[in-house]
Amino acid sequence: MARDLDPAAADSLVERADAICQGRFETLGFGLLHFGEPVNWHLDPVHQRQTPVQHFSRIRPLDFEAVGDHKIVWELNRHAFLITLAQAFALTGDSRYAARAAELLDAWLEANPFGIGVNWASSLEVSFRAIAWIYVWPVFSSDSCFSRQLCERWLRSIDSHAIHISRFVSYYFAPNTHLLGEGLALYLIGLLFPELDKAPRFKRLGRQILTAEFERQLLSDGFHYEQSACYHRYTVEFLLAKLIATAAYGYEPIGEMRRQLSRAVDALLPLVQPDGILVNVGDEDGGQLFRLSTDDPLDARPLLAAAAVLLRRPDLKCVVGPFPPEVAWLLGADALRDYLELECEVPPSTSQRLKVAGYCGMRDSWQRSASYLLFDAGPHGAARCRYGHSHADALSIAVASRGTPFVVDPGTGSYSDALTRERLRATSAHSTAWIENRPQAQPAETFAWKTAANAKLVAWLTSSEFDLAEAVHDGYAQDRGRVCHRRRVVYWKRHGWLLWDVFEGVGDYTLFLQFVLAATPPDVVISGTAVEAPQGSIGVLPPRLSKRLRAEALPITVSPRYGRLDMATQFRVSARATLPADFVTLIRCRDGGPVASLAGDAEVEAAADEPGNNGRRGRACRDASTGDRIILQAFGRDSLATDCLRTDAAVLWHSEQTGQALLARGRELTVHSKELLASENGGNWLIKDERPVPIATDEFSI
Repeated sequence: MARDLDPAAADSLVERADAICQGRFETLGFGLLHFGEPVNWHLDPVHQRQTPVQHFSRIRPLDFEAVGDHKIVWELNRHAFLITLAQAFALTGDSRYAARAAELLDAWLEANPFGIGVNWASSLEVSFRAIAWIYVWPVFSSDSCFSRQLCERWLRSIDSHAIHISRFVSYYFAPNTHLLGEGLALYLIGLLFPELDKAPRFKRLGRQILTAEFERQLLSDGFHYEQSACYHRYTVEFLLAKLIATAAYGYEPIGEMRRQLSRAVDALLPLVQPDGILVNVGDEDGGQLFRLSTDDPLDARPLLAAAAVLLRRPDLKCVVGPFPPEVAWLLGADALRDYLELECEVPPSTSQRLKVAGYCGMRDSWQRSASYLLFDAGPHGAARCRYGHSHADALSIAVASRGTPFVVDPGTGSYSDALTRERLRATSAHSTAWIENRPQAQPAETFAWKTAANAKLVAWLTSSEFDLAEAVHDGYAQDRGRVCHRRRVVYWKRHGWLLWDVFEGVGDYTLFLQFVLAATPPDVVISGTAVEAPQGSIGVLPPRLSKRLRAEALPITVSPRYGRLDMATQFRVSARATLPADFVTLIRCRDGGPVASLAGDAEVEAAADEPGNNGRRGRACRDASTGDRIILQAFGRDSLATDCLRTDAAVLWHSEQTGQALLARGRELTVHSKELLASENGGNWLIKDERPVPIATDEFSI
């Protein structure tokens, strides 16, 4: 069936299995690696480090000099390659793959006795290996290539894995997804291997851990509390695995599991880009529980499709599109039929926010060619875990233009290379605004932060016409100038995005505004404080009365997957300014329309500073390409007036080309002495043919 669904994917799978037979293993973003022949299970071949074979308690896995990159060593020892061999065996019936699996398993058991070596140093890694064994046990345990003696040793080792996990549960070292993976392994071993003496205890302990930790680690909006797309995806995989196993073999209600899975899947949706790939926010280690292909581990579509089938969710089918063949490996041959029976149903909202995690996903449709922006307006991460998998990325954005990545998250790159680790999780690597020499948060060791920058969403409006989100973070709360950074994002779905970055406080500072572009020179062209790339354009209006203005395109590296570094471009605008000060940014997708370019509107800006306007700093500008007039000001203040215009709206965006105007949170608008809007109640409006049309929105504000 898998070959019929996607012949190319089936051929690729067989090629990977052939590579394993030749001693080459697909390893994270490093590609195919050779670990020696016979396989050296304690080797990091990239950095040529060999871990001593001694009791695991004497090994420090994060010691690079002794171990190398522990992720490389452990990725091999998770034994996902056995799943690949089992798939190839099922596809082709070729006994070479079963024989190679038996050979590798026998060698591993010989080289890794219970408790000896780095591969016993993490209970989570022990758990991942045990879960991989569980998946391939039905395929290989009855095959002639697996002798009775080997299967008995294998079963004893499964028992040893469960004993080890139960003794060293990560209650203190890593009380995060480590606990979820360990609980799942114990639960599955106890459920599926009842012949083991301690199976009831394993199952009971695993269930207790999963019940407690899903409740603790999932925020009320369904997202994982470490604020990482990768680790939330892990959590969804753990929920899926528990639900699948319990539904098939368990004797307990699954209603609560289904509800938890549905909430966690809903929490994925704001982070799903039009191509199905999750925005790479927070740490990303390249791993997967279900290693059923070598496609991008942040591809959410297989998980969403599996959830669509299990939960009977037609809205998820609309997000996924065609049936991913990986789901058939996970759920069986009936999965395709069940998926096709679902009527495709468009999700009720194109734009969504997570109330606690703070992620705001804005898009114009759920189609593959949609335009999309993610706004990070949530907490720094899990204080319980010292914010270990968090990045200093408060108020950062990622953008896709007509389905193609435009502004990207820098990713993680490495846990073991200190320079790469610190550079990619720093504020200076993300698409946000910040103060020179003052990162939002101060790092500590590899998986910890000294300080945290917690963002808070203060306003959210969404409609079919436009979206608005505004947030503030506390990363500079202890600064001598009591600086506060506030960002507003406005998406008029016919025109593009506006960003308003306001720095409130006292003093003179050098301010930075930057965007990480997927494109590289010569495809990136700067003109003044604007930049063009194949995916779109960005125009920046710097602070008024600023000095030392500079705009530049800097070559940088980003990491779309752990272990892989790609070239990208950072577009950075810097200026010296006296606070309060602000930047305005216009982002347009490349669809044959005008290039984003902003110029100040001196008349309106002068009026914004007059005493009659309460000393309030509004910002007014024009799009130099289209003549659009834009005014941004604080919520709930008196009207801003000039000789030609008067409005109290928090956002006014007037299109010269169409004659239409968008007003957010406004009651009045007068243009050239002609009153276009006068309402007793503030609202959101589209001015068409000089008539106000109210816009119904889903709103939140504090």
